[in-house]
Amino acid sequence: MQYSRFSFIVVIAAILFPSTAASALSPVDSSKVNADTLTRAALALHMTGHYVDAVKTFLRAGADTGSAADRFNLGMSYAALNDAEHANKYLHSAVLLDSNNVNYRYQFARSLVQAGAVKDGQVQYEKTIQLDSSYIPALFSLGLLHNDSRSYEMAADMFNRVLALNENDFLSNYYLGSALVGLGNQDSASIYLSTCLKLNRSFVPAVNVLASIHYVKKRFADALVLYQLAFSLRPNSAEFIHKVGLCHRNLDQYLLAASAFRKAANLDSLSGPYFGNLGHAYFRLDKYDSSIFAYNRAVALDNENSIFLLNLALALQKLDSVESAAVAYRKAISNYHPNEIADIYVKLGSLYFLHKKHQEAIEAYQASLRFDPENRNAQFYIGSAYDDLTDIPTAIRSYSTYVKLAEDDPTETNRVKWTKIRLKALNDMQAIKKK
Repeated sequence: MQYSRFSFIVVIAAILFPSTAASALSPVDSSKVNADTLTRAALALHMTGHYVDAVKTFLRAGADTGSAADRFNLGMSYAALNDAEHANKYLHSAVLLDSNNVNYRYQFARSLVQAGAVKDGQVQYEKTIQLDSSYIPALFSLGLLHNDSRSYEMAADMFNRVLALNENDFLSNYYLGSALVGLGNQDSASIYLSTCLKLNRSFVPAVNVLASIHYVKKRFADALVLYQLAFSLRPNSAEFIHKVGLCHRNLDQYLLAASAFRKAANLDSLSGPYFGNLGHAYFRLDKYDSSIFAYNRAVALDNENSIFLLNLALALQKLDSVESAAVAYRKAISNYHPNEIADIYVKLGSLYFLHKKHQEAIEAYQASLRFDPENRNAQFYIGSAYDDLTDIPTAIRSYSTYVKLAEDDPTETNRVKWTKIRLKALNDMQAIKKK
C-alpha cells in the first residue's frame, strides 16, 4: 500500500510535533495548545537557569492551578530562587495531588529543611522512605539530619542502608564514619573513613577526621601522613600545617616541627598557639634566643596565657636572664589557677636559688607554701636555702618537715635518704656549737 505525498507529511508532523499534527487532523482547544507551549518554554527557561522568567512563564501557563506536575515545576523554580514561601506552597500542593510520587515528596522535604522547618522536613523524608525504602536521596538526607542533631545511631542506620545499596558512595562512607566517631567507636569509624579516601583521596573532611583518630590514639606517624596530605590539598590552611608540626613534635622531630610551626605562624600571624609551639620547638633545639622571640610573640597575642609566660620564663632562665625570667614567672602566677600557683612559685624560687639569691628564693618558696602548705619541693628547698646561709636551726626545721611529708612516698626515697643524712650532720654541728 502506498501513501500519498500529503499523507507522508502528516505522519512526519505527528511524530515531530504531535500537537500541531493533531490540529491538522481534528479540532483542538487553542488555549490548551498555548498552555502546553508556555509550559515547554518555562521548562526550558528553568533548565537554563532563568528562574525568574521560568516562574513568570509557568504562571502564564496556569501552572499554579494546573496538574501536580505543573505545580511541582513551578515550586522547583521558586525553590531555585530561594523563595521558600512559594516553593513550599506549590510543592506541597503537588504532593497533595499526587501523594505517591516519591520525587515530589522528596523535593518538598528538601525545601522544608532548607527553609528551616527541619522537623516537618524530617517527617516528609520518612514518608518518602515509606513509599520507597530504596530511595537513596531520602535515606542520605535523613541521615544528615540525624547526624546534625547528634542522633548518631539513627544516622549510622541511614548511611548503612545507603551503602547496602551503593557501597561506592564516598560521602555515605564519610558520614557513617563520622557518626561512629560520635558513638565512640573509632576503630569501626576508621574503616569507613579509609574506604571514603580510597574512593576519593581528595576529600579533606575525611582526611582530617581519620588523622585526628590516629592522633588521639598516639599513632603520630599515621596522623602525620594524613595531615601532610590535608595540607597539600589546602596549602593555605594554617591549621593543617600546625597539626603537621604537632605530629613531628610528638615524634621528637623538633627541627621539622619548628619548620611546620613557622609556616603556620606565617599563614596566621595572629595565633598565639602557633608561636607558642614554635617557641617550644626552638627550646628543645637549644635555640633559646629564637625560643624567647617566639614566646614573646605568643605573649603579645595572648598576655593572659600562663603557659606562654611560664615557658618564656624557662627560656629566659636558660640565658641567665634572671630578672626578666622572674618578671615572666610573676606574670604567670597572676594568671594561673590557684591550685597550680604553688608549683610556679617553686620554679621562681629555684631560679633565684640557682643564682645564689637565697633570700628571694626563700620568699618564693614561702609563697608556695601559702598556697600549698604540704608542697614537698618548697619545704626541701627552703631547707637547702637556709643550709647554704648556714642558718642551721631553720634548715633543720625545714628539712624535718620535708621528711615528715615525703617519707612514705616511694618516689622521694633517694631525696629523703639524703636529707636524713644531712639532718644528722646538721644536728651534730649544732650540738658542737652548743658545747
